Amino acid sequence: MAGALAVVTLSIGEFNLTWMLHTPDTKTLPAGLADTYASLRIEIGSAYTILFFIMTMPLLVAMQWLGGAVPLPLLPNAGVPAAPGAASHELFFRPEDAFLADPAHAQLRGSVESTAFLGERTRLTIGGAAPDALFVDVAGLIELARGTPVGISIAQDALIALS
Repeated sequence: MAGALAVVTLSIGEFNLTWMLHTPDTKTLPAGLADTYASLRIEIGSAYTILFFIMTMPLLVAMQWLGGAVPLPLLPNAGVPAAPGAASHELFFRPEDAFLADPAHAQLRGSVESTAFLGERTRLTIGGAAPDALFVDVAGLIELARGTPVGISIAQDALIALS
């Protein structure tokens, strides 16, 4: 996700190609930023900067929000009711909306494949609970050995159904 955010931000602010192709009549955003700051026109440069933020920030926030979605196929014994008349339904949830639970009473059961400490939370990769690996974020630093059986529970209002 971090790589995607960097690529989008850099591509919007890409400078080299636009510098070679811009004309005085048609300035791209990066060339306009460079020209105004080089000529010490701070007020115009500030306007260009605001335009840059107005363009990139909603896009980056949307990418961050959507990028955390992890597919969760509806399993027959997952404890989550299927939509009426739906033969199969794919559900999504954000890693921070799932939590570890007692495997005997959890909606999903699997085993730890890997853990990664991300600063304020630990991201667990759980295998065996769905066709693809699931990601669960747990607050703080926890260390679980590979193969440790875990249960995953997700609040009903945290499930996102895409059809």
